[in-house]
Amino acid sequence: SMPPAMALQTAMIKLKQVPGMSSDLKSMEIANREMASEKSVAGSGATAVSLAEVEYAAGKSGVGANLTGDAKEKELLDFGRDAATNATAFGIELKASGEMLAAWRTSLKLDRAQSQNLADATSHLGKYSPKATAAEIGSVVQSSGEAGVAAGIAPEQLAALAASLLNADVDKATANASMKSISVALAKGRKGSAEERAAWATLGLQPDNLTDDVPQTLFRTLEALKKQPASQQAALLKTLFNGDEGVSKLLEKPQDVGQTFALL
Repeated sequence: SMPPAMALQTAMIKLKQVPGMSSDLKSMEIANREMASEKSVAGSGATAVSLAEVEYAAGKSGVGANLTGDAKEKELLDFGRDAATNATAFGIELKASGEMLAAWRTSLKLDRAQSQNLADATSHLGKYSPKATAAEIGSVVQSSGEAGVAAGIAPEQLAALAASLLNADVDKATANASMKSISVALAKGRKGSAEERAAWATLGLQPDNLTDDVPQTLFRTLEALKKQPASQQAALLKTLFNGDEGVSKLLEKPQDVGQTFALL
């Protein structure tokens, strides 16, 4: 393997290729060296080289796309620090943490403060969840949070929904599909078909404001579905959630979903 000094030069040369970066990244190189020795960063096993690599990947994926020069350097340095902090909190590799954070920032369109709030919520939910880890919760939001954010659901609420599904013994692939079905169903609301609107009415919910209070909507939906006779329950699940497997699992204990959302 390359000597560290040479590896860092190589990583910094790559960083220069990100559009909008200035031609001299000496100060950024020094900042990465200093950052790697900070306690919250060092806990992730990050080095100046791996931080530069994560910053490069973030820049390529569109983080700070509208910035140039010093502002862009600061944005990517902050990203490197946040990725390392999350890697430590979630117990995952820096590279995986960088990919997760880049997806939150770009596909979920979150700014730095929003992504830090999401990381805090994810870490907290992971600590107090019987089965879901912070890494799994973050990964489900990374893969399938886009539909939820587009529906106007807060990122922290999506993390709680992901935790609820994982706690109900739903595997990650099913949890991803369920997050999308639930987000789409809540977003559709009054724009849904006559059959969908009638189904919400059967459950005692107004289809036009389903995303106003997501925890309340979900809890009421699950409670009302649980009370239906089996045949009617299956028909409503099919109409509203395409018969989603994850939603059926949540029906077993709606109170658990309520408790997970109460952690936020």
